Amino acid sequence: NLFHTELLYLKTKIRIKMTIRIGFPTSNPWAVPDHVEQMIDAGVDYIACDFQSEMSLTQRIIERENNDDLGYVSAAVPTYKDFIDDIVRKNIKIVANAGALNPKGLARRFLDEVGEEDVTIAAVTGNNLRGKVPDLR
Repeated sequence: NLFHTELLYLKTKIRIKMTIRIGFPTSNPWAVPDHVEQMIDAGVDYIACDFQSEMSLTQRIIERENNDDLGYVSAAVPTYKDFIDDIVRKNIKIVANAGALNPKGLARRFLDEVGEEDVTIAAVTGNNLRGKVPDLR
């Protein structure tokens, strides 16, 4: 599924039209690598992928209780790691919903495994209410 989004910027009476190509591979973690490769070959600017981490939160909670470094969808790392050279060379941005209970852990693991100096990773945090459950009752 390739979507073309046109953005218009108004800058001091100059109208700039820009097309951004966004690819959305399937959310099935086992099929994503094939689709990521297709997105790269198609020349997308962004690849956005939802690994449905919310659907497996029970498993992520158990992982995190046994190991503080876990609690994210580990399939996300090899999915993009295999294509990191093309992603960096083509300046493709990746947006992945895979952090679940430990987005910083996923970001650390990705950087550890990829070892790319040209890769910037951001982890969105702040929506884990697990420690606040007693206060919410």
